[in-house]
Amino acid sequence: MLGDFNILNRMSSLHKDNPIKQSIGDKEILKIMQVINDEQWRETLRLKQFTNFNAVNMPGLGAFKTKMSPLKKYIYLSIKQLRRLRKRIEKAKVENPNFDPDNSMTQKIHDDLVIKVKAAWSQLNNHREIIIMRTLRANHIKRENNKESEIKVLYENFDWKFITKYLKDE
Repeated sequence: MLGDFNILNRMSSLHKDNPIKQSIGDKEILKIMQVINDEQWRETLRLKQFTNFNAVNMPGLGAFKTKMSPLKKYIYLSIKQLRRLRKRIEKAKVENPNFDPDNSMTQKIHDDLVIKVKAAWSQLNNHREIIIMRTLRANHIKRENNKESEIKVLYENFDWKFITKYLKDE
């Protein structure tokens, strides 16, 4: 993957529409392009980690979607890590009376991980909502085609508030 970026950076730095025409200071055009692309991908990863939606739209690049199975694994492993961090913080409080959790690196890692788990949980909830909506739509189509015997998952008498979010205004 790294080689592909090097080729793309080299091609874009030599392109006639490149806005960076000459080196800036002691930095060459190719190095500037590498830094720009690196920061762009880091920002994409940050958006993916901290957004509440299961897709990140990047103008000109497309949509990056999270998948449900890796997301569930990430949440599971993160919760295990959060429990270990909480035990470590409690142990430090007991062993050291001068322990300041607000200035502790372990506490900062814990707080960052809590934010990421909340975002991942919200992304997982979006996946769940989409699966329910697809199932409801498929069941509706099967009922219209008189194939009710093919319905495997039946959602009945549920009052989901998120359904109105996915309905199109006609």
